[in-house]
This record gives sequence, C-alpha cells and structure tokens, in this order.
Amino acid sequence: MRIPETAVRLLKALTYCYGCLSMLCCGLLYSFSFWAPVVKQQFGWTQAQLDLVGACGNLGNWMTSFLSGLAVDTFGGRFVSPAAGLFAFTGFFLMSLAFPTAGGSEPPVPANSSLYCCFYFLVGMSSCTSFNSSLVPNVINLGARRRSLVVGSLLGFLGLSSAGMVFLFRFGFGGSDARGFFEFLSFFMLGVWASGLLCLWTFPPAPAPDKMPLLSLSINAQEDLFGMSSDDSPANQRFFGRGGTLQMWFRKKAFTQWSFWVIFLVLLLAQSSSMVIINHVGLFVSPDMRFWAVISQSIFNAAGRILIGALSNAAAYRAVPLQIPDDPDAFLATSPGLTAPYRFRGVRQSVLISVCCGVMVACFGAMTFLIGRSDWAVLILGSLAVCSFGANFALFPAVISLWYGEASMGVHYGVSQLGLGFGVVGLNYLVGWLYDRLGGYLVPMLITTSVAACGLGLSILLWKEERRRALSIVQMGRM
Repeated sequence: MRIPETAVRLLKALTYCYGCLSMLCCGLLYSFSFWAPVVKQQFGWTQAQLDLVGACGNLGNWMTSFLSGLAVDTFGGRFVSPAAGLFAFTGFFLMSLAFPTAGGSEPPVPANSSLYCCFYFLVGMSSCTSFNSSLVPNVINLGARRRSLVVGSLLGFLGLSSAGMVFLFRFGFGGSDARGFFEFLSFFMLGVWASGLLCLWTFPPAPAPDKMPLLSLSINAQEDLFGMSSDDSPANQRFFGRGGTLQMWFRKKAFTQWSFWVIFLVLLLAQSSSMVIINHVGLFVSPDMRFWAVISQSIFNAAGRILIGALSNAAAYRAVPLQIPDDPDAFLATSPGLTAPYRFRGVRQSVLISVCCGVMVACFGAMTFLIGRSDWAVLILGSLAVCSFGANFALFPAVISLWYGEASMGVHYGVSQLGLGFGVVGLNYLVGWLYDRLGGYLVPMLITTSVAACGLGLSILLWKEERRRALSIVQMGRM
C-alpha cells in the first residue's frame, strides 16, 4: 500500500524529532568525569580502576557499533531501538544496586570494579545501539543534499546531552546520590528508547531513472570509483535496496579500499585521544571548576557538530562540468593544471578533518603544561579540543555514507567506530595507570598528544582521495 506524500513527510519529521530526543539521552559516557569521582570516593577505588570502568563503557559503545549497524541495515532503526532500552535498563539498574540503601543495609551487589565494568559495558552498548538506530534512518530519509546538516544537527544534540546529564545529577540528585541517579536513568532510558518502535521510520529516496541505474554508467567510471570490473557489475540492481545484490557488494567492497582503513586509523588515533580528554577533564581541574568544565565541553562539543555540519552542507565539495568549446584539446592546452573538463568547488571534508585534528593536537600540547597551574586555561583549551572532536564526529558519518554508499552505512560506520573503541580503551587505561604510578598527567598527556599527531598525519592521505571521488561521482551522474 502506497503511503500518501503528506504522511511520509510527517513521519520523516517525527523520525527527526525523535532522533534529537534520543541523542539527548546518549550523553552519560561524555559526563563520566563529573559523576565518576563520586563513585570512586564511595567505593574507594584507585584511578586505574575508575578509568578501566570508563574504558569498558566506551568499549561497549564502540564494540557494538558494527552489530547494531548491521541490525539497523537489516531490520530498520525502529526495531533496534527497543534493544537499546533493555541494555540501558539492565546496566543502570545493576549499577544502582551496588550502593547501600537508605536504611544502611548491605547492598545486593558488591562494589567490585570488575562487576562495574560489565554493568557499564551494557550502558555503552545502549548508547551505540540508540545512536545508530536514530542516525541512519534520518540520513537515509533526508538524502545526500542535507546529509552533513542532518548529521551535524543530530550530533549537536548528542554533544549537549552531557550537559543535561550533569544538570540532572547536580540539581536533581544533589551531585552525590549516584544510586538514585542510576535508578532514574534505568527506567527513563527504557521508556524513551522503547518508544522508537513507534517513532522511527525509514523512507529511502527513489532513484532518478536517468541517473541511478548502473547500466547507464561507463565501465571506466565504475572501475575508477569502486574498483569494479565489467564481469561482476550488478547492472540491473537499484543503487538503494535492502538486501539487494549491490548493497551486499558495497558491504564487502568498502573493506578492500585503503581509504576506509585510513579513516579507521584516524578514529583510532586522533578521535580516541579526545575521548581520553573528555573522560578526564573533571580530574584536570579543581572540584569547584568540575561542573563548569563539563558544561563548557558539552556546549562546545555540540557547537562543533552543528557548525561543521552547516558549513560542509553549504560548501559541499564537488566537481562541476565546464562548458567545453568545439576544440577541447586546445581548451585544455590553454588551461594550466586542468586535466579534465571539470572544476572543483567547495570545501573538502577530508581537509576539514585534518584541520580539526590539528586543533586537537595543538590544544593537547598546550594543556600538557597547564594542568594544575591554570584551571581556566585548561577549561578553554579542552573546550576547543572537544569542539574539534565534535566537528569530526559530524564529518565522518557524512564522508562514509557518501564514499561507500548509504545502503550499508550502518555496517560501514559501525566497523569504522571499532577503531575509536580500541583506541579509547587502550589509551584511557594507560593514562589512568600512568597517573597512579607517576602521580601526575605530564607523561600521559605527552603520549596522548603524540597519538593524536599520528592521526593528523594519516588524515592528510584522504585529501587526494576525496578529489578523485568527487570527479568519479559527477562522471557517474550521481550528483
């Protein structure tokens, strides 16, 4: 049965609004440095034990990214979102049981850091599952022209979510009632994410008949963009289509391209370094400044995602065909540096990624020598670094969906996020372990800065690849 166009638009609007609400509920991992010291003090843990719990939350988040992305591609976001609610309810409720009750009775769950790692791992799983189930339907619904803006705005709400969590914990639970805080979140998250069953809808855009079928594409254009030969060309398949031959081919082919693994490594190195700063910002400053440090990072995180999404959408990088005179050879001969009848306009998203990585490296390097000396300087530099981190978080999904296809975006983005997960877990625990051994953050911050600098160097490799893809895409008639 065909759904009326008006109903489709309303359901797309509902999906977007629900996506914003869902993103606002994903911020507990970002607010870790605010409420974690309360847990550390009550349970008597070391910094390494606390950082291991935080690392396990991030591990659950990123390790689930592939499976949740595959589930969203296969079943749709509306059927995956309730699973996030179940993960959140189980994790938060078990975390709350480790605290003594008001009557002072023995808690039913021991305050063991290893158990807490398992509970927080479930919370991380819920965050990633809800993220993918909310993001992918909106990216597909609103199409390529609005992709960067949609991603940026949704992730802006994700960036603001940590501020909401901090306000809730401080003013709703006195900044110390961790048990009540976790109990509330267990039921609240279950209700919000279970409602995704009614609020998330996916409507893939219909392909233009003169542009999308691969029969109309030259073999050279196919090989140039995808490395695809005429023998395995699924010429009669639609570009979009759940479970179609082309979708399955896209899933496999992206993992054989070097550019995909460069993105993986940039996430592993540069973005994971920023997550370490986010997890420790509350410990870099005095307790009186902890609240403002987390709030500032939340605001700048959201601002970076929204602004870079708007900029990338307004100044999209593309190859524009030129008006060729009767003698194209003579035209090219009189145009130095022009090797094809196209000019490139807009801003390369890969260059923006490198700029953001460069800002992060500069901020980390300066923070290394200011921690313990100037809380305000640490707050400002940390906020700028997290702003760049948020901007990159808006750029990566847009790049992945454009370069490797929307039909399997959940799988591709999920696998790329594994790099971030591995980096956060290893680096986060290393920073906590070194702090316990050395009693300061000088050496851990030097290591974090060096890791981020490696990510910056790798991101430069993507510049020429984006230019090549922009040319191939216009030759194929997709834009």
